[in-house]
Amino acid sequence: MKKRNDIILITAILLIAVAGIVFYTVNKKSATPSDKVKITVDTQLYKEVSLNEDQVIEVKIDDEVKNIVEIKDNKVFMREADCPDQVCVHQKTIEKDGELIICLPNKVVVTIEGADSTDSEGTDSVAN
Repeated sequence: MKKRNDIILITAILLIAVAGIVFYTVNKKSATPSDKVKITVDTQLYKEVSLNEDQVIEVKIDDEVKNIVEIKDNKVFMREADCPDQVCVHQKTIEKDGELIICLPNKVVVTIEGADSTDSEGTDSVAN
């Protein structure tokens, strides 16, 4: 009788583990392929470029270079900024849909957007 209860307990634990793995796999947020980098200054689109092309972009405000954004190996980072705190320069590189880098003093926002960043219900990836 003891062995039968052990088998039932082990089976129940295995079923719960398998159900957990299946639930995690189904609900895991998949990284959508991203291909666009949008740079805005004070909420106005400054430039939209491909994530797949290595390049350096100077963000000029009033004819002065305020930020330098670099795209390398499908990753984006803020290489330089003239802001005093340099928080944007120390942010990690971004590479997935919906990730962003913000330079508050210069009002510069760098965002990665996928080819189709909205799902079938019209909800964008940021809202998810």
